[in-house]
Amino acid sequence: MKKTVIALAALIINLQAACVRIDCEPSVNMAVINFQTTLQQSTQEINSKLNTLDKNYEAYNTALINNNKLYDENIKLKAEYLLILKQINHTMAMNKNEIKE
Repeated sequence: MKKTVIALAALIINLQAACVRIDCEPSVNMAVINFQTTLQQSTQEINSKLNTLDKNYEAYNTALINNNKLYDENIKLKAEYLLILKQINHTMAMNKNEIKE
């Protein structure tokens, strides 16, 4: 996209230079200037949309990283929970054996 804009900008510069050299009619000069203005406006709009996309991509990546961290933390908590549950079951079994004796 940027290469296209650069190529179009170079084309406009060449058109303007050619118009000066061959003394184009004012309407041709005006058409080149209008084209340049339109290109500049379009470029600004495209850059604005690209900046928005970049921000959205950064936000998505941040959310994904945070989600992965939460997932990892969840796995650790589940492992701790299972260990505690195992200890509780073991303690209950020992208490049950002590009561029988």
